Amino acid sequence: MINTMPATEAGEPKPRLAGRDDAIAYVVRAATTAARPLVILTGPAGVGRSSVLDRARDQITAQHTATLTIPIHPTERDKPLALATRIADELDAPGLTAAVRERHRRQDPLVIFLDDLQWADPESLRALGNVPAGGNITFVCAHHTTTTRTLPPLDSVELIRLRPLNAADVTLMLTDLLHAKPVQDMTDTLYHGSNGIPAIVRLAIDGYRRAGSLRIVDRNAYLVPTNQPPTPTPQHPGFDALRALGTPTWPVIKALAVLHPLEHHSIPLIATAVGIPETDVEHILTGLEADELLHSRPWRFRTPLLATCLTACLGPYERHELARLAVLALEDGTATCDDPRFLPEQLVNAGKLVDNDQAGTTLLTHGTATVVDDEYFAKRWLEAAAARLTEPQQRATALFMHAVTCGYHSDFRSAVDTVNTVVTCYADQLPAEALQEAQIIRMIGLGAIGDHRTLHEIADHRWRMLLGDEADQIIGRAFALCFTDRWQEAQTLLADTRPTWSTGNDSAITYGNTIGNAITMLCGRPQAYEQMLADITTHCPLFTEHRHRPGLLDTLARTLLLIGDATRAEQLFTTHGQPPERRLTGMRAL
Repeated sequence: MINTMPATEAGEPKPRLAGRDDAIAYVVRAATTAARPLVILTGPAGVGRSSVLDRARDQITAQHTATLTIPIHPTERDKPLALATRIADELDAPGLTAAVRERHRRQDPLVIFLDDLQWADPESLRALGNVPAGGNITFVCAHHTTTTRTLPPLDSVELIRLRPLNAADVTLMLTDLLHAKPVQDMTDTLYHGSNGIPAIVRLAIDGYRRAGSLRIVDRNAYLVPTNQPPTPTPQHPGFDALRALGTPTWPVIKALAVLHPLEHHSIPLIATAVGIPETDVEHILTGLEADELLHSRPWRFRTPLLATCLTACLGPYERHELARLAVLALEDGTATCDDPRFLPEQLVNAGKLVDNDQAGTTLLTHGTATVVDDEYFAKRWLEAAAARLTEPQQRATALFMHAVTCGYHSDFRSAVDTVNTVVTCYADQLPAEALQEAQIIRMIGLGAIGDHRTLHEIADHRWRMLLGDEADQIIGRAFALCFTDRWQEAQTLLADTRPTWSTGNDSAITYGNTIGNAITMLCGRPQAYEQMLADITTHCPLFTEHRHRPGLLDTLARTLLLIGDATRAEQLFTTHGQPPERRLTGMRAL
């Protein structure tokens, strides 16, 4: 039905499309000057062609120019003149040529919008190409790719290429979607991961919401943890066009989303998983490359976030089987991969389809190596390792490192839960220093989650029930006293028992000096603290271990901040090579 009602009368104004004002204005100008009878908007999938056409139609209607919208269906591609016939029927004419002639006679301009022109039959496309210029009908169309093989002759076409958004436009789009300003790291993640494709940005935002990593605080939007992948609902409209491609294309796309890090090794594995010849896989991928969805040889997605989001569409069997094929290919040497996350991720996904102990050992190694730098994956891999390993000492180590990771990244409730499991079931499987560290993590966690009753009980009478020797129990009690704001008691305890804990294990010495010297510093006696800063390794033996350094530097710097010496705190981080992103929040703010 021809529409002549201005958009402001038809309903509420639609939200602005970020970065599309110029494109919309260009389409409106091309459609209303009638210099060429066919205006075609092209661009990669998801770039927003339909949205731009929708806004252009609203503006043209607002100028009191009649418009007509005719959807095109994939089923029409093989029906000669199907589209031309429908256009003629809408205009009550016996054919397209007669409809154009009648409209020209009436001197009544009409703009006809045709979305998804790629589905039109060739005969209708030729008929559109023969529409004379200077008439009163203009066809404004959206076409899914820049290829011109299926388009009418270009001398009758105004071809408009819709470009992806730039970084500033992605920021504006995110601000509109979230009603909050995204921090720079979030903008960078979404811009580079989507390559500026609006549909991928919306898909990823849905995925981050469902994953629980999208946080909005004081009208600022963050991703926490920053490296947690988005997991959109499989029913998200962003998948509809790909799912509509059917079998075997849709299964091939999902398999490539998992296996693309294997580069050229992925083709035989995709063929095995989907159950089709390798030549068919190559043919399907070549077609997807023509649609600007993929880069070729090695095959990979143009938008990395689409590959990540597509894995949310896998069924349980698909996920396990693809992971199994990948793991076996890496183990027998028929495939290689440069992505250090790929193997442990596929070991997690493969479940019971791979050897439990071997998988658990590999996951423990990778998880331990990423405790400081990769919060989401370290926790995920160590949790999976603890579930897979059957040897008690290895399982105890996996649980302990999981607690360390949770504590390091301030997930204190999970840290307390894991430590409780460790000290209850595996206390005899860990060295004394690890047990001491586990108990300290528990103390910090109890303070963070507000369980002051338990901390008071430990400080007053249950400290003798703490695991470890007397030095470990003293340090544990000192922590409990600090977290119940009994600082003077903690300092007195450490001073009176120095001969005991100062000859204990590295953990007792490190935390005894850190707590005791910090308290004396805050009480106006800085000598011991200054000596510790001058020779941290001697006073804090754990400082020699990589994973302890960031936390200890934060602790030392926090004391300096408490006395107002931000300059020395900054110098402390700089001297020991602590990058800005790993410094405590207060220091980053300053």
